[in-house]
Amino acid sequence: MSSKIQFAILALAASAAPLFAGCTSETAGETSDTSSSESELGRRRAPVYLNHTYGMMSPATIDALQHDAYLSNEFVDVEVRTTVTPDRSWTGTYLNMRETYLEFFPVGTFGFPSGVFGLGLGVDDTGGIDALQTRWKTEFGDDQVALAPQSHEVNGVQVPWFKSLSMSWSDSSNYAAIWAMEYFPSPGSTTPRTRLQERAARYAPSKLARNVSAAVYGIETADAAFLRRTFTSAGWQVQNEGNGFVGISPLDGGVRRRLHFVITTTGRLGLLGLTIRMNRYDRRIEPLGDGILDVGAGGRKQAFLWFLTPTTPEQTALSSAEGADDAESAE
Repeated sequence: MSSKIQFAILALAASAAPLFAGCTSETAGETSDTSSSESELGRRRAPVYLNHTYGMMSPATIDALQHDAYLSNEFVDVEVRTTVTPDRSWTGTYLNMRETYLEFFPVGTFGFPSGVFGLGLGVDDTGGIDALQTRWKTEFGDDQVALAPQSHEVNGVQVPWFKSLSMSWSDSSNYAAIWAMEYFPSPGSTTPRTRLQERAARYAPSKLARNVSAAVYGIETADAAFLRRTFTSAGWQVQNEGNGFVGISPLDGGVRRRLHFVITTTGRLGLLGLTIRMNRYDRRIEPLGDGILDVGAGGRKQAFLWFLTPTTPEQTALSSAEGADDAESAE
């Protein structure tokens, strides 16, 4: 099951490149400011954050995500959106938050089984994607990393969207898709749109959900070393945890987002659960198809969203981050 990123999320470079033939190097995200060692050092250290994650869910869970009244009216902005690129289109269910979001597809979409998951990392600084490309090429090899522009249709016209950076190991993985993205500048600007700017039109601050703060994934043993190397070379802290590890982001809006990876077997692979920080406190337990939304557990302004009943290690992974880095919740 190769090319998960290109097939499900990203257009191939060959089909997208002509759309950017008229772009300047700044517009296309290619920075040329190498005038000082200080600016070059800044680009090499450009922080890499979480942008979004996707998972393959049962039809019952997708239906609940789309139609549950509490979820859409009180908890988070829910959107069913079709994306059209030059060579394909897809329809996903989205939970939109301030800098981060969630993307869900029914099992079988793109031919993918249960257990496939995607992780989109994001850079907000000019030249950040180029700096990460250098890091990943150093780690995996020049021919193992590809940078390509992505466009999408807006009002019937294909417009620049983001630059995506992918790796061969992920394309070849049975279940794990991971890439990085840097948004193209808005018209009239030469700096990339930040995740905050990109999400502004969809984020609903009047609702409870603010941002993803942690997630837990079941992974195959074959992907563990590659994932560790990917996050370490991207500048994340990586720590052993049980039979897997946790990747901890740079400080991001007052928090360090934690991604937990548990080595497991078929049936517990993929995106298993999430922690979502909230704008205000509420208490509710809401069934969502095969999953459950546990809002305000422990009396805190956060919710656990599980897509299957968690094991003790999985539950411990998300609960271990509870209460850490409260700056975002206090804003």
